[in-house]
Amino acid sequence: MANLKYSRQRELVLHTVKNAMHHPNADWVYRQVCLQDPKISLATVYRNLNLLSDLGEIKKVAVNGHSDCFDRNTHNHYHMYCSGCGMVYDIELDYLADIDHMISSRCGFDITSHDLSFVGLCDKCKGKN
Repeated sequence: MANLKYSRQRELVLHTVKNAMHHPNADWVYRQVCLQDPKISLATVYRNLNLLSDLGEIKKVAVNGHSDCFDRNTHNHYHMYCSGCGMVYDIELDYLADIDHMISSRCGFDITSHDLSFVGLCDKCKGKN
């Protein structure tokens, strides 16, 4: 964020995501930031989350059919979405960097990265059924 003018609101959004112990969505971040800055708008939170994601400060996690979540861990890794409770979890799995080359050589695409998400039930939701 070296080339950007300092923004207290952006700093609050970043701090909130970096200190979350889960993968929050924009509404959750907004509610938390409002506790410190009641005048902030939801649009400002969305704009800053997307900017911080574009800058690589946080990672946007697309959840098919649901709100995007945001991750403080910006390293390449995979996620699981629990269809029971709606939580997003990191998966402890080595990043499959060779798959980019495999697909590129088979399809002719210039692959720059990939994102892989799994859908299922977490242990808590599995136990409820």
